[in-house]
Amino acid sequence: MTTKTKLTRQEKADLMFSDGVLVEKTKDGWLVPGSKGNRYLVGVEYDIWHCECADFTYRGGYTLCYHILFVQMLQAIEALHEQIEMVEVVA
Repeated sequence: MTTKTKLTRQEKADLMFSDGVLVEKTKDGWLVPGSKGNRYLVGVEYDIWHCECADFTYRGGYTLCYHILFVQMLQAIEALHEQIEMVEVVA
């Protein structure tokens, strides 16, 4: 008998990153693909994150969904690239 383990939200975000999932940046945030082919708008206002997905909405915004975690990963990597570029220019 095989037991199927459920992935955590962070593991789902990590998988999206390793799979090279692309997001679309809009004036309102990021359009992030969902697991069923749909897309959800992820945004941040005054350091408060929000997503249109059912997981985030159901939990009342107290738990970050994997769409938000994925965008946060992308932002962190983008910030690192900017720091590297600044160091290369100064060096």
